[in-house]
Amino acid sequence: MRSRSILCKKYSTERDFCQIFTGSVHFAKPALRSVPDVLGYDTVVLGAPVWAGKPAAPLNTLLSEVDFSGKRVAAFASSAGGSAQKMLSLIAERVRNAEVFATASFKNPARSPDAAGELIAAFAEKILGNA
Repeated sequence: MRSRSILCKKYSTERDFCQIFTGSVHFAKPALRSVPDVLGYDTVVLGAPVWAGKPAAPLNTLLSEVDFSGKRVAAFASSAGGSAQKMLSLIAERVRNAEVFATASFKNPARSPDAAGELIAAFAEKILGNA
């Protein structure tokens, strides 16, 4: 199984971070270092932190630039609050012509690593059981 991390081109100063973070509220789409080619995949797993109830800004770019048509998508969100479900719903809306077959929300995973581990295992089971 191959994985890929998506990073912004600019993310080196506190100011860059603040602009990207604040921009996520308005669905900003910062430039990415690279955009993955998902053509060779049947299943794609998307994950990001929740920023002000929305997907992190780099994920906005990915969702606008990648065609997920015909793909099976699993999505997860990590949050400190309770707005992850809203973000997962936004992802499901924005991966048009794709089947979102599994979602997971990890609230404060560092505070409860055992509980988070159980949720991660259940999420992985959904993905592997449906792959």
